[in-house]
Amino acid sequence: MKTYQLSHPHFEDTSPYPPTNPNEVSTLSTDLLSYENSLIKELKQNPTDLISLGGLANFLTNFPDRRDEAIAKFSELTTRFFPQNEDKELAPHLKLPLSIYCTLFASLVELQDKELANSLLLRALELDPSNPLSMGNYSSFLHKTMKNYKEAEKHYLQALDTHPDHASIHVKYANFCKSIKRDNAVASKHFKTAVRLSPKNADVLSSYAVFLHANVNDIKSAEVFYQRAFEADRTHVNNLSNYGLFLSEMKGELKMAEKMYCLAMEVDPKHANSIYNYAVMLDSGYNDYSRAEPLYKRCIEVNPTHSFALYNLAILVEEVRGVSGGEVSDERSARATAQHICLGSGLTIQQADSFFKRAMEANQGDSVTVADYGRFKLVTEKDLEEAEKLLKQSVEMDKNCVVGNYNYGQLLFMKGKTDEAEKCFRCVLDVDSWHVEALRYLGKCFAGKDDKLAEKFFKKAIESLNGKKSGNQSSSTGKDLIQELNQLSKK
Repeated sequence: MKTYQLSHPHFEDTSPYPPTNPNEVSTLSTDLLSYENSLIKELKQNPTDLISLGGLANFLTNFPDRRDEAIAKFSELTTRFFPQNEDKELAPHLKLPLSIYCTLFASLVELQDKELANSLLLRALELDPSNPLSMGNYSSFLHKTMKNYKEAEKHYLQALDTHPDHASIHVKYANFCKSIKRDNAVASKHFKTAVRLSPKNADVLSSYAVFLHANVNDIKSAEVFYQRAFEADRTHVNNLSNYGLFLSEMKGELKMAEKMYCLAMEVDPKHANSIYNYAVMLDSGYNDYSRAEPLYKRCIEVNPTHSFALYNLAILVEEVRGVSGGEVSDERSARATAQHICLGSGLTIQQADSFFKRAMEANQGDSVTVADYGRFKLVTEKDLEEAEKLLKQSVEMDKNCVVGNYNYGQLLFMKGKTDEAEKCFRCVLDVDSWHVEALRYLGKCFAGKDDKLAEKFFKKAIESLNGKKSGNQSSSTGKDLIQELNQLSKK
């Protein structure tokens, strides 16, 4: 199954104006309804008031289910206040707020409409070339959305040169250094600078915690910074989700992790990664498939292209439905039977097939998803032709794909192509030299051709199984392997 996912926002800055100290967190009025009504009242009295219209649009971005309303207000704002005649100069007092609103508008549409986001960010920089929000977010857009890393670094460095004391820009560049340049030393330097500049900013603290957790494996320090971010802002949904992941994955504190996930979903019921990570914890941590399944579904409803959720739901349905059909695939399925789980939603093997397809489409570069879909076609649907096509594709995508090589080798062995199967199983051993099933099948491949070599592989498979030296689960038992070894000896 796919494991947890860290949450990384594309755009960290969301305040409509830079605060007096640009490194401090801006806060939203606690009386949300009153605040919204006051903006609407101001707009009724003065429909052409830029600050009220922009303020309302920005206010709406705080509510995921009102995203379309926010986009409509930003569209109205840019249409109304940008001069239709390009020769006409924009009033000077409008440039700063319009620059910021263009940047915020871009953050809403960048994943759906890259061209619009790019034009909005360029317009923002044209209006106010040294605005830290616009400079930082354009650099981030080039980095994360356009994948133009050369230009992204150039713009990051320009932003840092212009605003050396702006914490958010340091965080953005640190994330670029860790993920693209693979330079943890430089990333660490910029994270530490950001923390020094803005010691109570939850975005900064949480981003540093993720770096310490996922990149340098400094568990003790990571926990300190996750907790500091939590204390700085108990509604910071990305930190709640990532802190939950940390507590579950690194500390084994499932109860505390569950608390964090529930808080995250309370703050934002549509935060896909919080829902997904909670489902993974229930699935793999608690083995509670009846609670995991509806959360995977909920995650997919929020984000229909969440490839990990689609993949895991496909696996879960296959395993549980496989049991009901009388075929126990592994110990997860056995536990599902012990819990008397029957998916209440009535999900079927046919729908598992659909989930695999959607996961593959959503993450086209993932050889493991392609390989597991091929395994599904081979083992569950008995569609050898489609299975062979998918498994071959997976090993062409990644010659070291264990799932692809093992299952492709198994299929080739079934078809009597033992020489080709041998190559696949040897590729598995290149990655995991103690893979029980690959060793077992190599024993089968050589049985009758080179019995001494076959015996060697069978014995190593038994040693691996008894010593649990491989990270991969095996459907074989020691009894099965000994029986196959004894049959070989009798020849």
